[in-house]
Amino acid sequence: MIKSANQSPGYNNLHVYLRENSYLAPKEEHKYRNQTGYIIKTGARFTSLVSAIKKDFEEDILPGLNKLKTLKDCLDYYGDIPFWGDNLKKLIKDNNLYVQER
Repeated sequence: MIKSANQSPGYNNLHVYLRENSYLAPKEEHKYRNQTGYIIKTGARFTSLVSAIKKDFEEDILPGLNKLKTLKDCLDYYGDIPFWGDNLKKLIKDNNLYVQER
């Protein structure tokens, strides 16, 4: 978090929430994943990294996104998640979009 107007943004100030139930299910982190997303260190094995990311997409990310059919689904899914929920609500309001209740 940037605490001073004179402070420059750093890499850690630019992440968006991957873990907060928005994309990845809460489970044990593998060696390429931390609390905010993926981390690649020097010496990482490329095939192992690709396998871990592929598994995350196949088991968590794509099935979750595939369930989102309406704006209401999206609000229910992202509404309380920092960054994603706030931006979605702003876009809906700015574009005067109607969200149908079920």
